[in-house]
Amino acid sequence: MRQTPATTRSRQFLLNTPLGEFEVLKTLGQGSYGKVKLMRSALTNEQFAVKIIKRYPPHKHRRGHQEYRKAKTLDRRVVREANLAAILGQLHPHIVPLHDFRVTDTHFYLFYAFVNGVTLAERVGTHGLSEKEARAIFKPVVETINFCHQYSVIHRDIKLENVLIDYIIDFGLANFFDGISLMETFCGSLPYTAPEILRGDAYVGPEIDVWSLGVLLYVMLTGQFPFEDPAQPKNFDKIMAGDFSLRTNMSHDLQELLVRMLEPNAKRRISMQGILQHPRIRQPGRCPAQ
Repeated sequence: MRQTPATTRSRQFLLNTPLGEFEVLKTLGQGSYGKVKLMRSALTNEQFAVKIIKRYPPHKHRRGHQEYRKAKTLDRRVVREANLAAILGQLHPHIVPLHDFRVTDTHFYLFYAFVNGVTLAERVGTHGLSEKEARAIFKPVVETINFCHQYSVIHRDIKLENVLIDYIIDFGLANFFDGISLMETFCGSLPYTAPEILRGDAYVGPEIDVWSLGVLLYVMLTGQFPFEDPAQPKNFDKIMAGDFSLRTNMSHDLQELLVRMLEPNAKRRISMQGILQHPRIRQPGRCPAQ
């Protein structure tokens, strides 16, 4: 059928706009970073979880503007997230892959594969999981983060909300490390933040992911955080001392693992390999969602 000029113009307009070929179905989540919307392609009918991050306006990207460095830092961080998600998502089955990345003067759009599943926060609830179920879910999470570390990438924002059952999401705060240079960026979600970051100390990288994984495991088992708001001096002191309660009905080997993961001295904290070789983690089993 011969196309009319109007039809041709319409299709060109559709494909030449940043999101023109996508239908917004609903909002999946939002936060200080922006929003995540569920979108469907009118061309392929595929669904994507699209992370939308607001950019600094163009005039702030001009050298000499007082917010020039902030604008460029945000640009680098988002581009780094896109690159890491695209590469790691192709290499590991438990990392949600990035399919497309688009930029306008006003926003970044990161098109992630849509995983229609519950987050670990929804699965755990307020009462926690059995030790058997917690271990079955926790082990693939540790293996995935360890895989990232093998590629010199730290996640820096491990938390219940960033774990879909079988998948790790959100590499927005991830960065490269070399095992020698130190980082000073204060980042992550406060209840999962390692004591060295709270103190303002520099850190190498993997050790802060280990601490966050320790908090994650504790919440999985109990439904509660090991430490309360660190903004309160008494809670801050408890974090610095590694002073937290262990339930008496928790198996001894899990108690021992948690103590080693939530060790406030980063140099004495268990390593990722140590976690993977721990008897409680190493024992055979499979995630029930697989």
